[in-house]
Amino acid sequence: MTPTRPRPVAAIFLHLGVILILIYLNWMLFRVFFHQNYFLWYLKNGALISLATGFLALTWTSMKARLGLISSHPSAYYAACLQILGVFYHSLSPTNSEEKPEPKEIPFDIGLNFKFFEILDNVLYILLALLMLLLCFAWTVIVAPLVYFVTLISGVPARQELRGKIEPTYVFEETRERFRGDKGQVTILKPDVAAKSPGSSYLSFARDPFAVTQATTALVLWIASTIYTRVA
Repeated sequence: MTPTRPRPVAAIFLHLGVILILIYLNWMLFRVFFHQNYFLWYLKNGALISLATGFLALTWTSMKARLGLISSHPSAYYAACLQILGVFYHSLSPTNSEEKPEPKEIPFDIGLNFKFFEILDNVLYILLALLMLLLCFAWTVIVAPLVYFVTLISGVPARQELRGKIEPTYVFEETRERFRGDKGQVTILKPDVAAKSPGSSYLSFARDPFAVTQATTALVLWIASTIYTRVA
């Protein structure tokens, strides 16, 4: 008997409940073991964490699934967190001997005299990979639950762009000087005109929704931290 998938509405509450439970457990663990307030810890380090999140997602910049990380839907966000964890783990895996790709040339990385450096790289890579995997898992369990609620605010511009509610911006930059002083002049074009202009560029504010959300997250957390510092 195959397990039945939860209904869409039930899935929302299920995954939202998982996120809230993780937040509660983190709050308890920080209080007991680190004698810190979990929320204040994130508030103080949130801007730096948002930059780390962007670095983590570089492993799958071409995947549309990473847009789940800016979704306001708990199920999409929950699934994206698990996906990024799995993709990151697999991207650090050593190559299979049967499917080993053609090695690229590294200067002076030839001959028996330099075998020591290859062995050193192999050992150091294992240590660095374990550290990165540990940090990735910690991000998924400790950071991601709170990031969901921050993204509810910071992800608004990107989500509006994806819904088509922000006017796309196309520009044409003059590269040749046909008339005196017109070189470098920028003209804003309508989408229908831009489609007929091969030299036009798409420069929408939320052209990269994930990158915009990370930058907005850093801004939101900086504002929240400043307000807390002045009020507390």
